[in-house]
Amino acid sequence: MGLSPKAIGIIPPFIPITLRDRIRTAPQYNLLACSMHKHMSSMISPAMCYLRNETRYIKDYGPVIADNHNACIDTKKELRHAWFHDIRSALGRNNKNKLKNWTFFSFSRDPIERFVSGFSNICVDNTIELGNKTCYDCGIDLECFIDKLYKDMMGYSIGKKIKRYEVAAHFYPQNWMCDYFQYYSKYKIIPYSSKTIKNKKFLSSLIEVLKSAHVPDSSIKFIISQFKTTKTHHRTVGKKTRKDIEEKLKNSPHLMEKLYQMFYYDFILFNYNLPKEYLWKGPDVMPPDIP
Repeated sequence: MGLSPKAIGIIPPFIPITLRDRIRTAPQYNLLACSMHKHMSSMISPAMCYLRNETRYIKDYGPVIADNHNACIDTKKELRHAWFHDIRSALGRNNKNKLKNWTFFSFSRDPIERFVSGFSNICVDNTIELGNKTCYDCGIDLECFIDKLYKDMMGYSIGKKIKRYEVAAHFYPQNWMCDYFQYYSKYKIIPYSSKTIKNKKFLSSLIEVLKSAHVPDSSIKFIISQFKTTKTHHRTVGKKTRKDIEEKLKNSPHLMEKLYQMFYYDFILFNYNLPKEYLWKGPDVMPPDIP
């Protein structure tokens, strides 16, 4: 049946990419989280540190989770035992036998919202405030950045090297992260939005995951209270910059087409709405089996 014409050139799914220290574990609960940039990483990373040893966390850092970037990384030894590049190193040898006893979770985010948040924070803010040239030297030029990002992603998908690590960490497809290429079906994936971070459905999903790992009610209560009351440093929702970016995208069919091509499989695999004209007309993509 082929493809929708506008879907030709879509970025392929499940391309393995390893980002530094994005896998977090709380071994006492056999709980593993993948903490992606622009997915509340400034909350979930210290929350997972808290769950490694609740009493010690409160003693060392106080009753605060948001933006606690030093949590569990004060020493190289702590970092080596708390944060990992991939699941295999996190679970150690014979990880296949351990898998059934572990709970994996991650957050997903609407691909367009994630892109806008990333561009606002990484490209616009850093360019204006720091003179940073992270975004392919495009500055705040949205069309320049999107075109170069598309070429970069396509290049990486066929074996070329990452051009900008920070760009890859914030903008490459979500389905490339978290060792999804092997463990997608193992994860409990919670939809997250900066607009609904405090809503009942999101918090209930997080509570359900923590309960399934037998985290004590007192620890769950503390974590949920932090999610309810805290704003993170890089939060972009409501910023004029973000609204301007959304408006530019809305008025540019070319840029929106490129975004749908880049993030097609994020829409499909994480159940976000995709315009009908971009839908694949061929067979479904099958998630990989757990090794």
